Amino acid sequence: MTQRWTTLFAVVVLVAATAVVSAAQQESIEELRAKTEQGDGETQTTLGLRYTEGRGVPQDDVQAHKWISLSVSRSNGEQRDEAIELRDSIVRRLTFDQRAEAQRLAREWDDAHPAPH
Repeated sequence: MTQRWTTLFAVVVLVAATAVVSAAQQESIEELRAKTEQGDGETQTTLGLRYTEGRGVPQDDVQAHKWISLSVSRSNGEQRDEAIELRDSIVRRLTFDQRAEAQRLAREWDDAHPAPH
């Protein structure tokens, strides 16, 4: 009987910890989205990575490509070079239609959020 209670307790702790982590990830995603709305290239790369890995968001290579492409257009130097490498690794996994969709989404977002001059 003691082993059952120990196992039950472990399961309850695991479920509670998972809920706390999920809430923290969701808050983090909301913060990332707020920064991406401001056109922050580094944050766009981070959000793209989250979509690539499915961390805090559903895994989605189209969204990953969109955000990292936006990062490429709004970054410079080493950060831009790293974003280009990441985007190119994602594009290898996309079909032609997925790539076209990602590019369309990035253009639409970029048109709605002009970069400051």
